[in-house]
Amino acid sequence: SIMLALAEALSVEDPGNAITFDAYPNPVVNTMNLRLKNVMGGTYNIAVFDSYGRRISTQEIKIPTGTASIPVHTANWSNGLHYVQLSRDGNQKVIPVIKQ
Repeated sequence: SIMLALAEALSVEDPGNAITFDAYPNPVVNTMNLRLKNVMGGTYNIAVFDSYGRRISTQEIKIPTGTASIPVHTANWSNGLHYVQLSRDGNQKVIPVIKQ
């Protein structure tokens, strides 16, 4: 016998809304730059979490459409692994960053 199962439809993210960024230098000492590529202009939120998931900073910034570089001061972060989350209108991306 053949058994068929119906699966719930999955949503597909609109690539026009995808957030693409990286951080440099990584590892970081005092200041890191977030490099955003092909972003839609608007208000973005930057949140930084320590390795235990505790939010250690948040920042709201306005970014123009295109490419941008945003400095983030890290001097008061503890050494170790952190996660930087960039979000806008329900879309987000999280990347790991090491503080030395």
